[in-house]
Amino acid sequence: MIKIQMIDNATIALEKVEKYTDDLRPSWKKIVQNMLSAIDTQFVDLSGDLGQGKFARGVKWEYFAPQYTRKDGTVVEAWGGIPKLDGSGMVKGRLRDSTTRRVHKGDSVMQNLGTMRKALLQDNDLSKPLEMTMRVKDNQGKVARQNELRPFMFFQEPIDTDEIIRIIEEDIINVYQSS
Repeated sequence: MIKIQMIDNATIALEKVEKYTDDLRPSWKKIVQNMLSAIDTQFVDLSGDLGQGKFARGVKWEYFAPQYTRKDGTVVEAWGGIPKLDGSGMVKGRLRDSTTRRVHKGDSVMQNLGTMRKALLQDNDLSKPLEMTMRVKDNQGKVARQNELRPFMFFQEPIDTDEIIRIIEEDIINVYQSS
């Protein structure tokens, strides 16, 4: 059986093409590039405040959650900007996870984790001719936490599956035409 495995352990069986080839490693590299492109496009489409309310690859990402709600019901947004109760200035934006920078209105979600995008699908196991495991380098668990909040590591059915099958079929046809 031909298997493709992602972070959520979703497995797609591609039994139809198995009888036509014994090594899909060239196709796997194209599939990884295709998935990187799809996920990168999703980041661009959904990461900023202009992405709010939009869907990409079947999901919608929430914008920054409020910092807190005061007893009087005033919601203090992630970027602050409202007067402090003691009158000594304005509430500052929440600190981002990985830096000393603060959140500002209009900032992009998921962009403070630049290493996440770089690590995405870079540690792939292509050692087995008919099996590919796509992984993320996730030393501190940031990718898994972010994927729970704002999903991006998944196959969108049937679009991604159809594209994977198209890539494999194209490679098989090219092999037969060149022989």
